[in-house]
Amino acid sequence: MVIGWTPLRYEGMVNSGTIVQATFQHINVPFWTLAIEGQFYLLLPFIARGMHVLISLTCCIVRRRFIGAIIACIGIIVVGLLIRFAGKQFMQEEVTTSIGLQVIRALFFGVEGKFWEDFALGMLVSLCFAYAQHPEEGERFYRGLRRASPFLSVVAVVLLTFCALWNFRVSYPVATLQYMVPLVPFAPWLLSFIVSLGWSLLLLVLLFGNAPLRMAFEWRPLRALGTISYGVYLWHFPLLTIFKKYVFPHFGVTNTMLSYLLYWGFFALLIVPWSTLVYLLIERPFIRMKQRRRREDIGTQG
Repeated sequence: MVIGWTPLRYEGMVNSGTIVQATFQHINVPFWTLAIEGQFYLLLPFIARGMHVLISLTCCIVRRRFIGAIIACIGIIVVGLLIRFAGKQFMQEEVTTSIGLQVIRALFFGVEGKFWEDFALGMLVSLCFAYAQHPEEGERFYRGLRRASPFLSVVAVVLLTFCALWNFRVSYPVATLQYMVPLVPFAPWLLSFIVSLGWSLLLLVLLFGNAPLRMAFEWRPLRALGTISYGVYLWHFPLLTIFKKYVFPHFGVTNTMLSYLLYWGFFALLIVPWSTLVYLLIERPFIRMKQRRRREDIGTQG
């Protein structure tokens, strides 16, 4: 995946693997996910079709099909984690002399991995939601998840808090987090999966129970932030980079926590208003255009 291009870094780079590494994430860091999403959405129909054929051939009972689909998703998770682990080891060894190995790496790993394990977690949540709607089998499943929602919410919050501290320790040598040093080498291929697991559990809780937690996420300011969240995601890094380079040095701050407060203040005072403006002027008009065309298509078909 070549997301960006930096001509000055091209000189002296012989093989394509080095070029990919040098140009990766050099336009806007969040853009790298667009390639991953595009690849997944292109392949998802084939994956879903393969899972459907395989499960249909093995069983015709709804509950067993559901279990089979869960096993298939777990298989994707295992394969995804193995590929990312092997890919990270492969990248560290810098084995890039063989064209064949470079092609294999590009197809199955890329630069950071294909993140199949994270997508499979989303597929599992969707499976649970769809199964809960089944007129015969779904009610008992829904009640079970609803009873488990308090426990799942605790697990989700613990996982996300743990991952936040883990990620913080990867970036900053904070003495109070020294106990996490053994986990630092695992972060490049495992941290994102555990974060995704935490958010998947939280989404299950919001879908199947825990009214207080759902009320928190239905809070109007938080929903408004969710509406502009994609713009925030795309714009936050370049704007924070500008802040870091041209504004932050003037404060002369060396304390880590105070630095964080300054960055969050910049986020609230500039990034959120800018993303809101982008949503109102660009995103929302195109969303409404799409909705209008969809209504027109439905009217034509009717």
